[in-house]
Amino acid sequence: MKNTEIAFGIVLCCLFAQIAVAQTCTGAGSLPVLVENCTATREQTARQLSISPNPASEVLMIKNDGNPMQVEIIDLMGRIVFVKKLDGFTTTLLDISNWPEGIYTLCWRSERLLHAFYSRIEILR
Repeated sequence: MKNTEIAFGIVLCCLFAQIAVAQTCTGAGSLPVLVENCTATREQTARQLSISPNPASEVLMIKNDGNPMQVEIIDLMGRIVFVKKLDGFTTTLLDISNWPEGIYTLCWRSERLLHAFYSRIEILR
């Protein structure tokens, strides 16, 4: 099977999952849908960026093992709480000791790829 066929199949699966969730909702309001690692390049990107520990309490280590990329961390209210451009093969230690406990989304974009990738981060005390 060709890579484009695999990517197309994965995208269709993600779309069908979102449609299925949307069709089961009734009433007013909204339902957040989180789709993690919904790309055909999951293995490649997983090797390029690592986040540890997760969950974290004091320090979060973001390690870039590949191409230059921009990293953003977004809280549940949609506010960008951290932005940094990472050069290839760098490690960033982020002090999160003053951040509120909760769930955050880490978004990263490689300069070579058009896609954005998302990971869930938990901060626990």
